Amino acid sequence: MPKKINENNNSEDDIDDLGRRIKAARGPESTDSPKNQAPPPNEGVGQAMRVGAELLSGLIVGAGIGWFIDGWLETRPLFMIVFFFLGAGAGILNVYRSTGLIERNDTNHDANNNKNTNNPIDSKDLPE
Repeated sequence: MPKKINENNNSEDDIDDLGRRIKAARGPESTDSPKNQAPPPNEGVGQAMRVGAELLSGLIVGAGIGWFIDGWLETRPLFMIVFFFLGAGAGILNVYRSTGLIERNDTNHDANNNKNTNNPIDSKDLPE
């Protein structure tokens, strides 16, 4: 018969005993390690939604800029077509970046040396 826990007698032994009983009830095959847990069924849905949003936003922004320029310069549909394709290219580039197929290389930033390589003035040229 399980022992009753009083409100006045909550000791650490009772809590440890409760933890042991819970582990015994779960069984030996149930552990909390991530290896033994199945991946959630909707694991790739978030990334798929992001890819779709990246493509769609590139197309909409590109076409919108082209439409605005065409209306301003009265050259319909020249700039809308041009910027539609530029927006599609930007969207595809963003998809590649978000999926990790393209990595950004910062050649101007060296972690070991905080020297700015874009500065045309050498420190030797400065007066003391």
